[in-house]
Amino acid sequence: MAVQEEPTDDAEEIDLPPLDADEDDIEREGAHEDLIAHLDDDGEPLDDTVAADLDVGADLDDDPVLDEPPGDGSEEDGALDVGALDEGIATGNDESIDDKDEGLDDEDDGIQDPHDDGDDGGTEGTGEPIEDEVDADDLPELDADEDGDYEGEDLLGETLADQVETALPDWDPARWVPREGAGATVPCCAVAVVDGRVVAAGDVVLIVDEGAHAARRASFGSSGGVSIAIAEGAVVVATARGGVLACAPGEPSATPLHGWRPRPCSLELGATTGRLWILADETLWCRTLTHEADARGAVSVGTPHAPGVVRDGRVLAIATDGGLLLALTSGRPSAGPGGAGVGFAIERLRGDDEGWQSVSLEGEALRAAASEGVRLAATAGGKAAAIAARNLVCISRDAGSTFRSVPLPGILAIAFAGETVDADLLAVVARESDDMASLVRVPCVGEPTRLAAIAPAGPPGTDGLGSAAIAWDGARELCWIACRAGLLAFGRARKH
Repeated sequence: MAVQEEPTDDAEEIDLPPLDADEDDIEREGAHEDLIAHLDDDGEPLDDTVAADLDVGADLDDDPVLDEPPGDGSEEDGALDVGALDEGIATGNDESIDDKDEGLDDEDDGIQDPHDDGDDGGTEGTGEPIEDEVDADDLPELDADEDGDYEGEDLLGETLADQVETALPDWDPARWVPREGAGATVPCCAVAVVDGRVVAAGDVVLIVDEGAHAARRASFGSSGGVSIAIAEGAVVVATARGGVLACAPGEPSATPLHGWRPRPCSLELGATTGRLWILADETLWCRTLTHEADARGAVSVGTPHAPGVVRDGRVLAIATDGGLLLALTSGRPSAGPGGAGVGFAIERLRGDDEGWQSVSLEGEALRAAASEGVRLAATAGGKAAAIAARNLVCISRDAGSTFRSVPLPGILAIAFAGETVDADLLAVVARESDDMASLVRVPCVGEPTRLAAIAPAGPPGTDGLGSAAIAWDGARELCWIACRAGLLAFGRARKH
């Protein structure tokens, strides 16, 4: 540590101008020359010990050296005019003391007074709460895209709705079990049951004869089918290419239906007493069936005329029950104010002598009918009917006058388990998040319950059961399910 030397009497006092000197005070004759001369003296110029004997607090303004400025202040006298210290500085009124500098723009010609009450754009901050200056409605959401669009509320609403829709019913106290040895493990998508005879269509056509449980392959070649019906004992199959094949009992193989020209469209088949119904892209066709026997006694199905159009368009789904045809139609004016919009109705036909009877749909039944891929089921001569959307089924027990709405997740197929008006409704449901599809029972009175679990075929990520179908077999007290896992049969557990 350096030892500080005691100041000597030879130390020369340094005269400095005051910090708040004005323009006249700072230009004193010889003031800067005395300072420079002192720095040239022997010794350390940066040693602060030379100023130890200064009289702190002395009034430097009384120094006679700085009282009388020599000369006229010109450059010849050795003085330098630096100008006013506040030259070019903007005042609080946005006016410049000296506006002679042409190198500055109007916007950059000075510094704004910090005491000014005007808005400084946030440079010096603000005394008001910043939240008062920001309107949250003008800001995009955190998850918005580049254009600022955000559908968070809609997405949240859909998510909450999906959580409600995907809730499965509780298990039924009396679960149903699969019937061992029944059906076949061949992928199917359509099934029909008439008088104990079961037929299914898919990659191949399967038949379960009356009194049997195991399925056998029918003589329909390798074309397979997308829809199937039993019409007057004949098995009729609609193919994926828009063709219709029929195979009457006793015939060795199926043949194309007389008068039907294959067309690229979706097909759905139904059969009532003496009639075959074909729904092709919302157009309803009908063909009357007769039994013809040849000389050898073989029975075939045929008529001298081709299928004819019954309803040209706007038929969404059909269901049959004995001699009754039920059709879900659209396009009529709705029953709302002024008849605006498109209405939906259930129309039934028992025979040519009665004609069509129509009942308009409202409320939840209307919403289900307007959904894509709607399904229809009927029993008890049409007094009991059900309309199923993807996550909702509406059931009527009074020929469509009123409906009961039941939410179910992922409805694939529906059918009534009986021929009475109070028969239970059975539904095959499948959620994408589940490994197992379910067989659900909706009673006439009470809440729905799960009867059985159905294992879908295929690896994870596939569409599970695919296009499923269900039909009730009153002779065996079983429900038959056609799906990707095969032709399956479920019923109550047998008592031993």
